[in-house]
Amino acid sequence: MKISRWHKVLGASLVACGMLAPEHAEAINIPLADPSFEAFTVPAIGYAYSNTYVPTSAWIGRPGAGNFQNAGPQGSNWIYNAAYAEAGATTKRPAPRTGTQAMHGRGHMTGQKLATTFEAGATYTFSVYAQGDNDAQLLGVPYGWQSRVFLHIYDASLYGNDLGPNGEDFEVIGENSLTYNEEEYNPLSPSFTYFPHDRFAPSEPIPPDGAQTHPGNFVNRPNGATAAQSQAAWQKISITHLVLPGSPEVGKPIGIAFQAFEDGAVDDASLTKVGPGDLNGDLVLNSLDWGILRTNQLADLSSLPPAESYYLGDLNGDGQNNHGDFLIFKTSYDATNGGGSFAAMVASVPEPSAALLAVLAGAGVLARNRKK
Repeated sequence: MKISRWHKVLGASLVACGMLAPEHAEAINIPLADPSFEAFTVPAIGYAYSNTYVPTSAWIGRPGAGNFQNAGPQGSNWIYNAAYAEAGATTKRPAPRTGTQAMHGRGHMTGQKLATTFEAGATYTFSVYAQGDNDAQLLGVPYGWQSRVFLHIYDASLYGNDLGPNGEDFEVIGENSLTYNEEEYNPLSPSFTYFPHDRFAPSEPIPPDGAQTHPGNFVNRPNGATAAQSQAAWQKISITHLVLPGSPEVGKPIGIAFQAFEDGAVDDASLTKVGPGDLNGDLVLNSLDWGILRTNQLADLSSLPPAESYYLGDLNGDGQNNHGDFLIFKTSYDATNGGGSFAAMVASVPEPSAALLAVLAGAGVLARNRKK
């Protein structure tokens, strides 16, 4: 029997016994207020700034800058309706993805502070659907598309500075934005990238020479697109944040925010959480994570940086992978996947030694039969 055939037999056997077939686990949804911008009905003009839609809508303009209620035309993005999106010959605004309204950018921050607080060891994912205007312009480095969108997860108990490194009105960045790395926006820094990790841009056309990376996360509304075609063109963009044990944001209220620039729009925001124990960073909690925890059981991780230690099973930040981490994992697994799910998962995954013996024994029988 050829070695390649052995690999196929081994892989098939592992899948059959459940070792390579981890179950799917959904993240926990954290409700947002007015996620689709429908709570306030805009007037006949077709759009409204935050001095009008606040407090009917939970979204506030300039979060962290102390100008929540009165951020008008000079200080907020604006909600618009489907009729406004289709007005005129160009129909340049994106048609709302769901419902009848969406949020359009004016270069400012819009966000909300939640009653939910950050949990140690949990990973949070903030997502919105994005689409640009059909007349969006491609600006120079380091700005990129005029329809670009930034996402932030931040500590809502703090206030940030008002200006970004290039003078942008970022409001919640600085010491309270947990997903912003200022070096990534500084062209003189070795960490500089054209589209940093919290910054998203349209897919086409490709940016000019000099762009180091280009995620191409959403599109601008195609010229001549119908409302239905625009509704289908929205694309989901997301950013994540792992709350390491001992981090200052633990127990603090969660803030989420986006900055949509002048030709960008967003709709249908969401926030999800994967409880402590997502050790491979795939945003699900399943038997793959259990395997990592078991592999590093009783390991001394105290010499490693906190993030490295966490991903090897140190869920409580004490530098060890021990019984305390096991209890955190078990509790989190059941909370995410339902009561009793941890016991069911463990029962369905054979001990590695027994499983491998069974696989190898079966492969040996096949090999002997092949020789006959």
